[in-house]
Amino acid sequence: SPEARPDDQFGKAVSIDGDVIVAGSMCEGDDGSRHGCAFVFEHSRSGGTWDGRARLVPGGGTGGIGIDFADSLAISRDTIMIGERRSSFEEEEARSGAVFVFERSSATGQWLQTDRLMRGSDGDRFGSSVDLFGDVALVGAPRNDDLGRDAGAVHVYERQRFDGFSAGWFHVQTIKDGNGKAGDGFGSTVAISWDDVAVVGAPGQGEGGLVHVYAKSEEELGLASSLRRTSPSWTLASTLGPTSSDLSSDGTSSARFGNSVDLDGDVIAVGAEGESIGGAVYVFDRVTFGGGGGHWQRRTRYGTRDGEDGARFGRSVAISDSTVVVGALATGSLEGSAHIVEVC
Repeated sequence: SPEARPDDQFGKAVSIDGDVIVAGSMCEGDDGSRHGCAFVFEHSRSGGTWDGRARLVPGGGTGGIGIDFADSLAISRDTIMIGERRSSFEEEEARSGAVFVFERSSATGQWLQTDRLMRGSDGDRFGSSVDLFGDVALVGAPRNDDLGRDAGAVHVYERQRFDGFSAGWFHVQTIKDGNGKAGDGFGSTVAISWDDVAVVGAPGQGEGGLVHVYAKSEEELGLASSLRRTSPSWTLASTLGPTSSDLSSDGTSSARFGNSVDLDGDVIAVGAEGESIGGAVYVFDRVTFGGGGGHWQRRTRYGTRDGEDGARFGRSVAISDSTVVVGALATGSLEGSAHIVEVC
């Protein structure tokens, strides 16, 4: 954590891709006000340390920087997306939420804001969650009311390229749970990997929360945008959740399984910050393949090392290869902490 101080909430969101980690935090502005920000760290192969490289904040508009900025974020190669769920470009506009796009300059290595995505109605909390892989991005709007109050929805974006250069991000689909109802919070968290599997968290659904796995239609994979069908390209493949023994040992149905998710290839990490042991993280493996996203099986479950009750371990998770980064929001007088776990 860079110069940690009380209430920084460092690690309120984390993402990792190879040798780069992005972490959300609270920062102090020039006028002394507190707002969200994000820190970029790069791994030094020679020294084995993670060194700070940049602090990211949005630019443009008159809406200002809110405390929600960097509550969600994602990185894929040279692109970072950062959500601000109650953002408005102008002060008088409805606060439907936004996602800010930063790209690393090939010439200078600096991270620069290149786009701002906005969609939905006031209160949808668009940008509460975000993930991207290559040229495909998922953005959660868990307060969307189309299927009931706060039932939730997920928006799919694709980046179009011409002659190798980005032409911007375009909305291509909205995903909703066919059995969705009020209070599910579908889209509270999202994850995507390899352009063909997507994961959506609904921590208010069922007993303790659920996670839905979606697969991209095989007919659509590899087709140019101009040739894609207009029918939905993502279909439900599997639903994951805590077992009855998890809930009984926890003694509560407020585990909030799915309050954070991440996916890397054939491994899914799921946070359950509400479990009474101080929070937990679950790891699932894809054990069969083929159409429909395959079959997923639980491998293990991690809790806090010190068992601190209320630590909210699992508030955020990120996985790359065998490394899982876990955010614990409520440790050390709300300074927060980020834990690195090697999956066995």
